[in-house]
Amino acid sequence: MYPAITFVCNLTSPFHSSMHMYSNVYTSSPYILGSTLRGAILRHLIDRYCKALDELQKDNPGFHSKSKCQRDCPIRELFFEPTRFSFGWFDGDSPENIQLLGRISLDRETNSVAERALLSIEARYDDSFRFDVMISEERFISYIEEGAKLAGEWGIGRFKGVGWGRFKIQRVSYNPPSVSTPDKPTPNELILRFRTPYVLEEGAHPPLGKEIVQSHIDEALGEAGLVKIREIKGFKIPSISYVRRWSYEKNQRENRLVAESRTELIVVFEQAPTIEQLQLLSWGIGEWGNCGFGSFVADPPNSSSPESHSSLILGINFT
Repeated sequence: MYPAITFVCNLTSPFHSSMHMYSNVYTSSPYILGSTLRGAILRHLIDRYCKALDELQKDNPGFHSKSKCQRDCPIRELFFEPTRFSFGWFDGDSPENIQLLGRISLDRETNSVAERALLSIEARYDDSFRFDVMISEERFISYIEEGAKLAGEWGIGRFKGVGWGRFKIQRVSYNPPSVSTPDKPTPNELILRFRTPYVLEEGAHPPLGKEIVQSHIDEALGEAGLVKIREIKGFKIPSISYVRRWSYEKNQRENRLVAESRTELIVVFEQAPTIEQLQLLSWGIGEWGNCGFGSFVADPPNSSSPESHSSLILGINFT
């Protein structure tokens, strides 16, 4: 298993990331998108260390994989596997940490309130959250810490331009690479309980076929080995929705159809995956899996639904 860093942070200003937008009411998501954390942290590192910003803007994404990016660039490898970012998980959904705020938009031509411009927004206050970052080598810890600190000073999420989404890092812990040896072998049949939205293929409709899920697993594992699916026994999706995120690399907003969290996928493998392979897969499969989408907890058959997990370092529920 690759090394990982866990950050525990505390909000110092209101935070909002839209879950649903009902006319003039914006509800806040119960987590921070991994793409939000990845974009904020790497963007600050680009501004500080990249020596070819103009060329990067002309040829992005993929700039760092080409000769235009200098080979001695200290942050080059952070844009490729196995670097992965998890979602940010709040410590709880206590009502006192969530408040409803009102915002008024002004019409610049008339200097008066714009039509239907009274907006009600859910915002989080004084809440703690944690997130994980997988890295390839220990030497990248200082860079990720630096980027996270800068992201906290500038803010993340929606309305960061008016000072929202700022945070301070309370604690950082390093999880060195390790090999686990569970008391019981990994079963061939597993229930994958998704705790973050699972991005569906463009034009795809659930239930997903074995070939699509297999391609997602192959991509997530990379050089970590091959795990073949024998059968998809079940696919339970509580709801379908869209995720909208801003891509700093493409400099545009992207929309994707997703199976919402609490989706369950029952998979039978040809040969039981190792504990290390499952740990790697649990960070996220499917599109945007490198920033926490498609993250799951693996359970043996006939197990009850687990409680929510705050860390991805161990995302497996059997020993």
